[in-house]
Amino acid sequence: MLAMQTPPPPTSRTGPRPLWLHQQTALLTYQSLRLLWPVMAQGSMPWHPKLQSAGKKWQQKVKNLKPPARAALDAALEQQLIARLDDFKLGVDRYHAQPPSHRADHYSVIETIGSARLLGYGQARPDAPPILLIPSLVNRFYILDLYPGCSLLEFLYRHGYSPYVIDWAEPGDAEAGFTLDDYQTRILTMAQTLSDQWQRKLHIAGYCMGGVFATALAQLRPKICQSLMLLATPWDFTGMGMSRDKIENFRTHVLPLFAQNDLVPVDLLQAMFFEREPFLVIEKFIHLSRRQDMAHFTALEDWLNDGVALTVPVLEQCLIQCYGDNRLAKGQFLCLGKKLRPGRINIPTLSVIPKTDRIVPKNSAMALARAFPKRKTILADTGHIGIVTSKQQQTELWPKIATWLRKTESL
Repeated sequence: MLAMQTPPPPTSRTGPRPLWLHQQTALLTYQSLRLLWPVMAQGSMPWHPKLQSAGKKWQQKVKNLKPPARAALDAALEQQLIARLDDFKLGVDRYHAQPPSHRADHYSVIETIGSARLLGYGQARPDAPPILLIPSLVNRFYILDLYPGCSLLEFLYRHGYSPYVIDWAEPGDAEAGFTLDDYQTRILTMAQTLSDQWQRKLHIAGYCMGGVFATALAQLRPKICQSLMLLATPWDFTGMGMSRDKIENFRTHVLPLFAQNDLVPVDLLQAMFFEREPFLVIEKFIHLSRRQDMAHFTALEDWLNDGVALTVPVLEQCLIQCYGDNRLAKGQFLCLGKKLRPGRINIPTLSVIPKTDRIVPKNSAMALARAFPKRKTILADTGHIGIVTSKQQQTELWPKIATWLRKTESL
């Protein structure tokens, strides 16, 4: 039986939702579309490759319009923009009218290091093999346990495993100036604690950025790892939308603004993600009136708005070493002084890759999946978040994960 500490405080979100963020999103999008319209019509803005043919035909039609017809088209566009803005506001209002999402507190604190905690899910069961899940640094861990009935931790528990998860929480004084190596050191410590208490090897799983940490753990501490599972884990950053000019501008002009506090606030991180797919945010609220599963939507949206700040060194490392230099894919990324080489990890490895992932494109994750000697890959018909929250994946994907884990028990 594992030693337990006092249970953590409630983890349900109870704070106010960021209405100002949604309002700013609507206004900025509205103004952007108004400004882009004449640029698009004149043909001076490049089109997405899939839209080039249709875009050129549309531009030619607009150019051939007589002034009255062009004025009517401009007025119709303005009406459409206002109508969509109204629909967006209705969707936002409906979301804000929902009660706060709540989750049961069924964790025990196994170990605390600084602001980070190693949490055990449910009651300890000596006969249930341990599995350690490592989430991303930038979002809260509870996407893996969103609510009863939508929880990967709950699923693993019901299928005979003892799930553990790292709660990074908000960086505090103990994390001032932290780098990726500092967080990796904490992972090694917590994993060793679990392995020592259980007196056996651990199943290791990582989600998104946590998958890179999990890969490093498997390479650096192979004697305590039974298997490795990676969920939507980035590796090859080719074509991920961050040019060197953009990275350098961010490093030179933006990051220094936060050097004194050493933390990059959540709002800025959200803005960076929003910049990549701005219209997705708009569309989901425009169509919200047609959704029936408001409780699920609310829980997801509350999680998205409940992010975690990053230390300046961590964000700088991610931007320069991953997005800029692509060191992971090139085999040049150093973790605690050693190059990460997945080809040297000789334990069963499962890579679960969403087909429609916009945050970690399929090719990025496949570059890592192909590198393992004892590999299995599952392509899931979902996106980055759907892999751990989709009701469809709970019946199609998750049972495959449980089957694979059982097979690795005897290896």
